[in-house]
Amino acid sequence: MAGDLRLEERQDLVYRGDPEPGAPAPQPPPAEPWVSPRSWAVTPDPVLLFRYSALTFNGHRIHYDHPYATGVEGYAGLVVHGPMQAAWMLNLATEILGRLPARFRYRGLSPLICGIPVRIEAQEQAGEIALRVRTEDGSLTTQASATP
Repeated sequence: MAGDLRLEERQDLVYRGDPEPGAPAPQPPPAEPWVSPRSWAVTPDPVLLFRYSALTFNGHRIHYDHPYATGVEGYAGLVVHGPMQAAWMLNLATEILGRLPARFRYRGLSPLICGIPVRIEAQEQAGEIALRVRTEDGSLTTQASATP
């Protein structure tokens, strides 16, 4: 119906400052063990990042300019978009529920570097679906919750 609220979105964006030269990279948080989570495997590559940047009109150089991402921003490589990781988790939640969740919340925890294989994982917990993006070494990059 005209005038009815269909979607509400809130974003709290936090950007880190440039690292001090020679400073060690912060360590991502470790993933707690989950028993038999539903999961997908993804290995993001530069073409995927380029296409997602084009699709979302995101021109930040950390997603496509390797010398800039590593030399100026201090990352270990190109950085995978946080909203793309959220889309992976939202799609997994939708597959599990058979429809879009009524509510979806996500939070980035640490940068995901292009080329690093990850698992998009989901586990039902207390009436909602807990989701996360986990690297092969057990580090978390993003976490989310989806409410049916």
